[in-house]
Amino acid sequence: MKYTKIALLLLTYLSVTACETQNDCNPCEKTGHSFYGFVDGLYWRAYEDGLDYAIVNNNGAAHIDTCGQVQRVNFDRRGGFRLGAGYYNEARDMGLMAYWTRFHTKGEDCLSKTFPETIFPVWTNPGTMLTTEQNAEACVRLDLDMLDAQLYAWFSPTCRVDVMPMLGIAYVRIDQIFNINANGGQSQGPVALVLDDDIDMCNDFWGVGPKVGIRSQWDLGCNINAVGKMDIALLYGRYDIKQNEQVAFSNDVDPTTFLQISCNKFRMCRPRFDLMLGLMWQTDMCDRYQLDLMVGWEQLYFFGQNQMMRFFDDVNAGSNLSVNGDLALQGLTVRIGFGF
Repeated sequence: MKYTKIALLLLTYLSVTACETQNDCNPCEKTGHSFYGFVDGLYWRAYEDGLDYAIVNNNGAAHIDTCGQVQRVNFDRRGGFRLGAGYYNEARDMGLMAYWTRFHTKGEDCLSKTFPETIFPVWTNPGTMLTTEQNAEACVRLDLDMLDAQLYAWFSPTCRVDVMPMLGIAYVRIDQIFNINANGGQSQGPVALVLDDDIDMCNDFWGVGPKVGIRSQWDLGCNINAVGKMDIALLYGRYDIKQNEQVAFSNDVDPTTFLQISCNKFRMCRPRFDLMLGLMWQTDMCDRYQLDLMVGWEQLYFFGQNQMMRFFDDVNAGSNLSVNGDLALQGLTVRIGFGF
């Protein structure tokens, strides 16, 4: 108890001293440092449209009734990182910043049903003429890498608020794999058990384009600042889509290929939206070095990222619809920065 009281008194003294020190100085005086570097720890989760892989029917009917349940595979919450460095010209109140963001994640899901419950596969090509399945599993993987470089200006509309408009360029690479496996059904054509219905899909994209945004910093006192950032980039790049489906029947020696799309490449512009809100503790050491500690909530949004194709007609085999699903990422961002 004695040591606890001493620790509380020490923290109280340091807090009061920090506030008094800050109040003694000129709040309008900026103490920018020429060089700055930071490391971000990311703890995000990804969400994407079009990752449903089966519909569960509870009464064993040959059609989906009101008891149908859609089964989706979700991404796990995982860690990533961001590395950045920059230069600030105090005489011109302008700076240059570049950073690399890396976040890789994956997810898995599976289900198994027995009569009267059945599984309707969602991505199976109608040309396979399969009935309902008994077992299904899906896995998804997402690899995201981004490079950003930007110029920014620094001005203060009031003594307690700093505003930094940004102009730059962004590069994004997204590699995605979506695999589904089902078995236990039957063929409506030549009667045979389905030993394995394997669907492999790739949805890769890279793009580069201009970005604009704004960052603000609000002085709350005692070296604590509320910070916010918002930017949007328009990325011009290329999609590379691959889809393959093979079915192994009980009376076949080798799996039968029902779908094999190995070349589906096209160019497109896609917007990326980035938003971050947080709190930052900032201090100067020996009037020469700057230390920043920040924790915030960040959200990224990619419009129309999922371009995998659903085939729906067993007569006209080429009939398909692109999912055109959006990709979102969100989670905690923790930063440690150092300037000199």
